[in-house]
Amino acid sequence: MKISVNTDMIQFRTDLMNTMDKLKNSRAKQGNSLTLDTVFETAMTDLKKLQLESRKARVLVVGPSDAGKSTFINKLLGENVVPSHWTPATGMAIKIIHSSEKPEWVTGNTLIVKNDLKVDKAPTEPFNLRDRKYFDEHVKLEGGRDIVEEYGEREGDKYNSELAEEEVIFTYVDSEILNTIDIYDTPGTDAGEDETSEMDEQISADMRNNADAVIYLMAANQFLHRQDFQLLRRDIERLPSLFDGKNGLGKLSNLFIVASQADIIDSEEDRNRILRNGAKRFSKTLSTEFFDRLNCTPEDLSKRFFALSNKVGK
Repeated sequence: MKISVNTDMIQFRTDLMNTMDKLKNSRAKQGNSLTLDTVFETAMTDLKKLQLESRKARVLVVGPSDAGKSTFINKLLGENVVPSHWTPATGMAIKIIHSSEKPEWVTGNTLIVKNDLKVDKAPTEPFNLRDRKYFDEHVKLEGGRDIVEEYGEREGDKYNSELAEEEVIFTYVDSEILNTIDIYDTPGTDAGEDETSEMDEQISADMRNNADAVIYLMAANQFLHRQDFQLLRRDIERLPSLFDGKNGLGKLSNLFIVASQADIIDSEEDRNRILRNGAKRFSKTLSTEFFDRLNCTPEDLSKRFFALSNKVGK
């Protein structure tokens, strides 16, 4: 996938991270000094603010089991990174980031990391793996891409449902689109029953709370059933209000409600009808106050519905 990348911003983020690393190393070589401590903490606070303001968008891919989330992600990346089957596959949250951001001391491309999003007051910038102390305290395993299948897939040899909530898989991929965004893959919102469903929902919720954009996939022939309404409504309310006509981006531009596997629907007319009817059904469940809070209209929301097919010409 060829995309327009802000190369200046990429260089700025790289320079900023290198500057923070140099500052930490320099301070570690100095002796005890209250003055130096004060200067160091002030400088690091300012640099962390810049890091937060310049970070890439966190894009979360969610939806029911078997909606094609993992297949969609693999298509975006141009290679098979996350497990995708016709059965509920993903059992853990998986964060996919560009290989250039891998800490220099990591020899493989995949890590299992303690999920610090679960604490009551999660850090503003979670998973600070470039900090060696944080890395040593939070990384439980590092290795190759086989970790994703063995630990992150429900049928994997080393998958442990008791740890799925407590851990996140990080995998570093050399894909152009990851220069602009980080991608989270999550378990299906209905991948199991009872305790399994509750666990999957909690794993997904931790990621949802930290997302800048959400791609909500549902199979075209099962598009937007009533059980999807509550989750989707909550996701929309939690999304940051980033766009309001700026840079040509309209309201809710960080929301994508997608009818996936659209090639199973014969005609474009039928696909468009499914999207229209889904948007109408969903909008009817939303109050006037909901749209007022988001400063948008049902028409704005209906523009965020899309059809997706893996087949050319569909």
